[in-house]
Amino acid sequence: KKTLDCQFFPYKTNFTSLFDALSMPKERVDYKPGTEPWYFGWSNCNEEIASILRQHYDRPYFLPKTSELNAIDWIFMGGRGLGAHMHLDNVRLPSWQAQLKGTKEWLVAPTPECIFQCHSFSIIVNPGDISKEFLFNSSLINSLFF
Repeated sequence: KKTLDCQFFPYKTNFTSLFDALSMPKERVDYKPGTEPWYFGWSNCNEEIASILRQHYDRPYFLPKTSELNAIDWIFMGGRGLGAHMHLDNVRLPSWQAQLKGTKEWLVAPTPECIFQCHSFSIIVNPGDISKEFLFNSSLINSLFF
């Protein structure tokens, strides 16, 4: 199966695979008291699934046609308080994220090369939000994403 070749990030959970994560008990999905929090992500590398996913969104109008768009889409999900550790996504071309459900706080920090000129900031996104500050704060975004 092609899906077995995709990357899976369990972060600080006990999940061993995407199949394991998607099979968690409903109580844990709903964050019932006594259950462990969860956050995980995976790359979709199945062309048929990518085709279905892409029927539900378009590349944002402000990104060039050469921006990141390949056969792999990343999907992340989880609850309050968990998420990825601070990191730099090393991508060749501009990329973007869409908030589909719930809210998320992004903490954005400059790379070491820009530490004395750039400043950290955070922003909360809601479903469908595109934040002008997050997308167009050129000194931070250029140093972090382009």
